[in-house]
Amino acid sequence: MSFNTITVDDKPFVVIVDAGHGGEDSGSQKDGVEEKELTFSVAKKLRELGDEKEIKIILTRRNDGAMTITDRIDLTNDFRGDLLISIHVNADAKDSRSGIDCYVSESNIQNGESKEFGDILINNLKSVKGIGVNEIKTANFNLLEKTEIPSVLIELGYLTSTNDFNFITDNDNQDILAEKIFVSIKEFKNLK
Repeated sequence: MSFNTITVDDKPFVVIVDAGHGGEDSGSQKDGVEEKELTFSVAKKLRELGDEKEIKIILTRRNDGAMTITDRIDLTNDFRGDLLISIHVNADAKDSRSGIDCYVSESNIQNGESKEFGDILINNLKSVKGIGVNEIKTANFNLLEKTEIPSVLIELGYLTSTNDFNFITDNDNQDILAEKIFVSIKEFKNLK
């Protein structure tokens, strides 16, 4: 009597996390706080939640170095990951605008799956206390359009909103945001 060995696909679910801006491109700024620092902080926290076996998080930048949009697109397409999340922080001339925004591109070849992940992400973020969450939006940002995997861009609030600024600059709140994003990744992975 013999038992056949069952092989299980143990390839991790690869998520590329793009911390927006970097180098001389600081992004939005308010009171000495730069968008590039906030995006990198949340991206690093997210990477720490991943592991090499089930969910592997790859950062597009590992320091404060500059990267062009083309570099980010090429890296994403070369890795052939399962999901791209680009992290940003918004700003607006109207300080009344606030809340977390999530964007997908209808031109992305994986638009259906991008929207599916975006919906999961928005739903999970709505449970976060202290900041509003807006409905999913579409935009033809170059990064979202030209990547070949499901892709979302998330704006973690508005630096120009006093409430959002206070929320996103708090280290504990950055931990919470990273955890909600990670829970969303796991939920999306389990649907695949």
